[in-house]
Amino acid sequence: MKDRIYFAIFLILLGIVATCSTIVPVYWQNNKMKKQANKIQKEILDLKEKREYYIQQKRTIEKDPGYIEYLLRNKLYYGKKGEKILD
Repeated sequence: MKDRIYFAIFLILLGIVATCSTIVPVYWQNNKMKKQANKIQKEILDLKEKREYYIQQKRTIEKDPGYIEYLLRNKLYYGKKGEKILD
């Protein structure tokens, strides 16, 4: 009778260990994938913001030719012939 009880306890413990060894790695993998998905979503939002910025820049350049001169002077330190550029 004791042997059957011990065997039943052994089977229960074996089932618990088997269940845990299956569930825990899946749980860890799920958390890892959630973190990656969040990181990718953030990257997508950043890229969308950059895209909107560049679209706005393109529209401004197309509409206002003076804006190109502004960009050249301020961003690239470009000057007209004979001008001195101060840092």
